[in-house]
Amino acid sequence: DLSKFKAHYPGWDWTFDLKETMTQIHDSMVARLAVLD
Repeated sequence: DLSKFKAHYPGWDWTFDLKETMTQIHDSMVARLAVLD
């Protein structure tokens, strides 16, 4: 329930869905690990 958060930040809204967020995390980790090789 985000009602309290949205009450404090009325202009806020979702930007990414869960799949997009997980894709960004994955891609970031792949890039970090590639630097270690």
